[in-house]
Amino acid sequence: MNRTLLKLFAWVIAITLVVLPVAGVLNGWFAQERWPIRNLAVAAEFNLRSSSKTCVPQ
Repeated sequence: MNRTLLKLFAWVIAITLVVLPVAGVLNGWFAQERWPIRNLAVAAEFNLRSSSKTCVPQ
């Protein structure tokens, strides 16, 4: 019983050590100035085309 509890505790710590840094980066807890993934701006010219001029991959 004691060995099983120790293994469970070790797995919980291992998973926590893997998940917390990933969650921290994605939530902006670390390196906010280096991860500009919150806002994406696209500036491009928009042209309306007919469906006959549109290239559709087959």
